[in-house]
Amino acid sequence: MKQQSTTIETWLPVFTGFYNTIWDQSDSHLECELDSESEWRANCPQCDAIPWDFIKENLWDCIDYQSYYLEVAQDVTAGMPAFLNDIVPNLISDCRFQALQSPREYNFANDAIDV
Repeated sequence: MKQQSTTIETWLPVFTGFYNTIWDQSDSHLECELDSESEWRANCPQCDAIPWDFIKENLWDCIDYQSYYLEVAQDVTAGMPAFLNDIVPNLISDCRFQALQSPREYNFANDAIDV
């Protein structure tokens, strides 16, 4: 007998959003990375060829948070079938990314991935 498949549009309950979670790539995280890089460069004379002041001054202009958020949402979505099927075998066969919902302010809601 052939199993019937059902398509359900929903959101990913296991995704907790970006704000203050493991997915958060806030400015404070980047500041820590810059500090760590600065310490590492002090012990790396070959790095003097790369203008460190230029990197520090222009790094913030190169960050594209929206692309990062979208890529994380798509990757989390792609991993959902394997994650859920480890818990309940044959629960779902496919999970497709639809949209990333981000609130304007994080007072009452967090980010959500529609699938």
